[in-house]
Amino acid sequence: MLNFFRSLRFLSQYRHMAAVLTRHGLGWLADQLGFFRIWRWPRRKAAPQPLATLAQRLCRALEELGPSFVILGRYLGTRSDLFSPRLYQELRRLPAGGPAVPAAEVVRFLEEELGQPLDRLFAHISPTPWRTGWLEQVHEARTPDGRALWVAIPNMACRNQLVSDSALFADLARQIDAHRPWGWHGSAVRLWQDWHETLRQETATPEQCAHLERWRSNLAGSDPIVIPLIDGERSTGRVLTLQAWPGRPLAGFVGDIDTRAGAARSLYRLVGQAAFRDGFFPTPEALDGLLFLPDGRLALSLCAPVGQLDGDTRLALWQLLAHFGGDDLMRMLDTCTALHLFGQTEASAASIQAIRHLVERYQGLPLAELHLSDLAADIFALTNRGVLTLPTELNLLLRTLVAAEDVGGRLAPEVAAVEEIAPLVREAMAAPHSWAMRGERLARSARSWAGALQSFPVEAARLLAQAVHGRLTLGLEPRGWQKPMHRLERMVTRLVFSLVAAGLVLGLSFLITALLPMPWTAWGWLLAGGTMAALTLLGFLLLASFLRREG
Repeated sequence: MLNFFRSLRFLSQYRHMAAVLTRHGLGWLADQLGFFRIWRWPRRKAAPQPLATLAQRLCRALEELGPSFVILGRYLGTRSDLFSPRLYQELRRLPAGGPAVPAAEVVRFLEEELGQPLDRLFAHISPTPWRTGWLEQVHEARTPDGRALWVAIPNMACRNQLVSDSALFADLARQIDAHRPWGWHGSAVRLWQDWHETLRQETATPEQCAHLERWRSNLAGSDPIVIPLIDGERSTGRVLTLQAWPGRPLAGFVGDIDTRAGAARSLYRLVGQAAFRDGFFPTPEALDGLLFLPDGRLALSLCAPVGQLDGDTRLALWQLLAHFGGDDLMRMLDTCTALHLFGQTEASAASIQAIRHLVERYQGLPLAELHLSDLAADIFALTNRGVLTLPTELNLLLRTLVAAEDVGGRLAPEVAAVEEIAPLVREAMAAPHSWAMRGERLARSARSWAGALQSFPVEAARLLAQAVHGRLTLGLEPRGWQKPMHRLERMVTRLVFSLVAAGLVLGLSFLITALLPMPWTAWGWLLAGGTMAALTLLGFLLLASFLRREG
């Protein structure tokens, strides 16, 4: 049950949420969340609206609850690891943006941020947004020298509402974890934290600029991808101005078969190169900002949020993919351990059996018949059952691959995502074995050894000084002995308790014998009865300590 003070703080919000859920035929969900049990208001018996599916009912309820819940719903639409395809695909259909900020307010905000009249910086700025989102809206503009720009302006009303609702969502996540409604198996608190990080990246303009520069550095020489330039003179901490490109959103692109097939291949190459070679890839939310240009290239208009894989993770992932089609199960298990797919422990028998079945299911399957969504669904199912532990960055990578295959599949179903990504993965796997990469690793190791040798005299002198003054302490940290030591401690406690109880019984028996020469007196029977009750309680406590289940 919720903490009493938190319940009072969010009472009106929870009452409103319960009423909306009930009105859309989801009163049972409000009941499972504990809304009716905690505050005991009368349930509304309104008939559910004639919606076709549960997913549609949930989407309508989120729209009625307001912008913050719609933003949450669109984020949940990217969590293919938690929900069924029908549910998360329906959540993706929630409105991508709300009412636009009025033009007069846009002008006032830009002049305050940029510190000068707009006619000095722009020859023209469109009063109608080119793209309207919940967190920001983008206007097309043109500089006095004729350059086309995109000017991204934050929707401060929506952002302020998200900040004010943050405590409510955090409390709701704790309540979901406490009640586990609808067979919920994940961690709602962890889900809220991931969503909070996504919102932070989407609203941090300096971080978005850093992302664009890294995109440009990583994708230099990649002809199918265009990274817009930042206009520093017209950008601030809250306004981001970029070079504009005349493109159409890739997700809704309509064209001839060959053009759509080329767009799908460019998308798959972008995701494969970014994830497996560079370790800096767009998330499912950022894929919505891809544009298809008239010359057949893709342009990036959303630079956040992003996912990142460090060098060690990419190397272990390459090894895992190399062993996936082979017969060496032990080497594959070692790679899974390096990726922390079994948590911090060794692989259990259930984990080994699950990995073996997963390999057998896809081994020998042609690349054209291998679908990333099917593979990801199998991995997510093992994660939800607790057989595997998927780190956050790998979870995000799988969700990005599923989202990219979904967008590419709508463009050109005949283009297989795995066929386009596989050559890039093989190229990335071969890079560490090239002479250039070996030389770079050798130089990095040499620099590391040189730094260690340079600091060795100082560190050795410090250790010797601590040893001379008696301040150097060496110790061993035993592992795996905590549970046996805990049992031994309980056994000793029980033994001591038994000895104390036996001593009390013996002492009280002597005391009663000495004090009761005439046991028929009233005070004598009272003392004897109290003593026997105390001894009986002591015996029950001793018996309970022995029967208590081991921790």
